Order: sequence, then C-alpha cells, then structure tokens
Amino acid sequence: MRKRLPPIDFFKSLLYNTFVYNNSEEYEVKYNYGFLFKKSSLPKVDLNSLLLIDDFVKEADLIMAKGKGIEDNDIYDIVKRLYFPKLKSGERSGTARRLNKAIRHFSSVLFGDESAWEKDYENFI
Repeated sequence: MRKRLPPIDFFKSLLYNTFVYNNSEEYEVKYNYGFLFKKSSLPKVDLNSLLLIDDFVKEADLIMAKGKGIEDNDIYDIVKRLYFPKLKSGERSGTARRLNKAIRHFSSVLFGDESAWEKDYENFI
C-alpha cells in the first residue's frame, strides 16, 4: 500500500506542480541536443557540462533556428564567445571553469594541441 504524504509535503508538491504548469512556457525546451553525443567527436563529459549552461544553450538555439546543424567548430566558437570575456575580466566561477576545461579539450581534439585556443584568445584581445 502506498504511503500518504504528510499534509505539509502534499501542499508543497501541489504548489510546485501548479507553479511549473503555469510557467511552462518559460521553461520550454526548444531543441533536444542529445544528437550531439553521437554526432560530435568532442569529449562527451564536456558536452554534458556545456548543456547545463544557459548561455550555451541560447547560442546553440540561435544556430539551430537558422536551420543549420551544429558542427564541432560551431560548438568551439560558442565556447570561445562565452569564455574569452570571462577570462579577460578575471571571472572565477563554476561556469568559467567548465568553459576552460571544455575549450582546452576541444582545442586538443580539433587542432591536436591543447594550447591552440590561446592563439584565438590573443586575437580576441
């Protein structure tokens, strides 16, 4: 037999479900990026951490809205656009750390050199 929730927990879940239902347009997912894990040659761990960053998903949505698929170079360009301003300002956050790891690994896979992204950063400055 299923246990009943205490009244306060039932009330909390009712409020949460009502909030999510009423604000579903705000949390709407436009695209499912699961295909990137099969299509991309970039490290899957880094792709997963990037999909948790809202700014990355917004940039990817813009590319997908054009009707153009996302390639490895597009992902690398998005990471550059997001990471370089954070690096220049000296920001130390979890997002900046994730972007740092991703750009190093992507640089290694795409160009064969982990420090190849530094040339792009010099051009950015």
